[in-house]
Amino acid sequence: MMQIAVRRVYLGVLLAVAPLGSAARAQGGKLVVLVVVDQLRYQDLLWAREQFGPGGFGGLGQPVQARYRTALTHTAPDHATLSTGTYPDVHGVVGNSLVADGKPIEAIEDPNCENWRGTRHQGPGKLLVPTVADELKLATLGRARSLAVAFKDRGALFLAGPGADLALFWDYDTGELTSSRCYASGPPGWLAELQRKHPVSEWKDYVWTLSRPEAIYARLAERESAFADSYGFGGQFPHRVGLEPGKSLFTALRASPPSTTIVLRAAEAGVSGMRLGDRGETDLLMISISGLDYIGHAYGTASRERLDMLLRMHDGLSEFVSRLRARLKGRVSFVLSADHGATPSAQTVTAARLFGVELQFSTLESAAVDALDKQFGRHDKWVDLIDDGVLVLRRFPDVDPVRAAQTAASAIAMVPGIWRAVAAADMPSQDLVLRHSFHPSRSGDVMFVQVPLVTVTGPDIASHGSPWNEDALVPVLFATPGFRLRPALQGGILDPIQVAPTLSLLLGIAPPSAAFAEPFLVAESAR
Repeated sequence: MMQIAVRRVYLGVLLAVAPLGSAARAQGGKLVVLVVVDQLRYQDLLWAREQFGPGGFGGLGQPVQARYRTALTHTAPDHATLSTGTYPDVHGVVGNSLVADGKPIEAIEDPNCENWRGTRHQGPGKLLVPTVADELKLATLGRARSLAVAFKDRGALFLAGPGADLALFWDYDTGELTSSRCYASGPPGWLAELQRKHPVSEWKDYVWTLSRPEAIYARLAERESAFADSYGFGGQFPHRVGLEPGKSLFTALRASPPSTTIVLRAAEAGVSGMRLGDRGETDLLMISISGLDYIGHAYGTASRERLDMLLRMHDGLSEFVSRLRARLKGRVSFVLSADHGATPSAQTVTAARLFGVELQFSTLESAAVDALDKQFGRHDKWVDLIDDGVLVLRRFPDVDPVRAAQTAASAIAMVPGIWRAVAAADMPSQDLVLRHSFHPSRSGDVMFVQVPLVTVTGPDIASHGSPWNEDALVPVLFATPGFRLRPALQGGILDPIQVAPTLSLLLGIAPPSAAFAEPFLVAESAR
């Protein structure tokens, strides 16, 4: 019965969009744009709404709430969720790192996708199901084009999937956008020209100053925030970001406003160079901007740095959206969302007279190791990985791995500030929100989740990774000529797995294979 219902939904989608596809070809094509803002909380757009003006954030209107139904919220899995329309238990990207053949690896490690310089293997090969871009290629027999641009490799690759024409991300060794040879053998002409026109040296003297009057920051942000000086910016504005070109500058740029400029410039150049929306097809552009995430980790959610980054993103996006609208008129549609939010720092929580706790990964590891030593005797290096809510244990011939995982989970669950710690063998009986974040061959031995308003971190000031609203409640914005929010969803909370089916609706194709949710939009002509 479920399959019949799903087919009816898909048939309804195809009937609704079939005339639109013909219209797009007659008018020269259309462009659908997905923007993902890394670490954008729903609260952020309420917090600073007066600064966005009547057009809303980025000129894309007012936000609707969406909540991830997962225990762990991180960049790689949630970009994959937005692009595939399903959760990590199905798409397989359970974290920024995952387990392969019993060992932890980065999710983007892909032996089939060497980068352009031949220094790393970076690709989308860990995805187990197709993305919207993959479905677009299948549906149009390769005629439609798709481009993904991001600062983070995992942002670009897991939006794109293997079927995109190109996925661009930042190379920290060269200070340029790069890609993998599984997409193209080298930079296309339009990208090479862009990077000649805008070399990274243009930022060597950049100083980050506040973009708005002091009164705005005095009202909306902390006067002084705790900070992790990962980039050498210091704790007060102005921040000198610029250095002589080299890896220090190339890394510092990611946590400063130029990261947004670099990505949006490349996206706009790609629209022109690839003639997206201008060839009689409906094409797809996917963008991920991540400066808010880097600066949020370093300075916290209530910092002046994060507020100014948000406001500058709004400015950059507004100009980008305006230029695309001028270029394509009514033939461009926009959907914007986020991969996750962030928990306020312990200092911010404490200042509000709430119980702010900063819980270190080392504390959790020590609890697990002490319990394992007591149960099984002392062993060298019990833990292979502890990060992003995942614990991976080393295997020993004299230790039952199931019992070891359960022992470690029980110990971590007793640490103050932990809500749930579950061994892999016990996952089938858990709540759906935990199971959505778990894949049996990729999730390691233990999943752990903190209680609300607890920061679990290493050197960072703020963190994310929980099912609570600070992390899991994100905005959705859309500007989609000819479509409106589905009436049944007005006033409700969307599910991020609805983004992929919605993009498919706008593209005039069926949703990707594992995207079973309904689109959150409906054609304006539909009753």
